[in-house]
Formats: sequence, C-alpha cells, structure tokens
Amino acid sequence: MKGLYIVVFVTCSTEKEAKKIARTLVGKKLAACVNIIPKISSLYWWQGKIESSKELLLVIKTKKTHLKKLIKEVKAIHI
Repeated sequence: MKGLYIVVFVTCSTEKEAKKIARTLVGKKLAACVNIIPKISSLYWWQGKIESSKELLLVIKTKKTHLKKLIKEVKAIHI
C-alpha cells in the first residue's frame, strides 16, 4: 500500500457551502471522493447551552499525507 487512507468528516450549514468545499477538495486532488449527506441533525454545546441544527455532512476520503492541506482549504472556505 503506497499511503495510508483516512476519512474526514465536516459539517456544513448550507448546500452551497458543502458543494464548494467538495468541489475544491476534489478539484485540487486533496480528496479522492466527497459524499454530501443532507438533512442530518446535530446537537452541540454553544455559549453554555445545548443547541441543535440541521446540517449537511461531508464524508471526505483522502490520503493521510493530504490532511494538513485539506484542513487549510476547508478553513479557508468554511463559514
């Protein structure tokens, strides 16, 4: 095996943002594939209380060697 492969999860609040991240990562060959899963329910702590929201989940398949660049790209796009 040439490299170790990993799966990265990212949540997005809009379909537009999810598609932009997915297209950027695949276009720059930082991901082999990105699945966009709509309509997930998320629960999380925010400002001292539990919040919930509807989000989209990105399932990103990539090489471990791409992880740092992938994170940088996601942070540049993610709202």
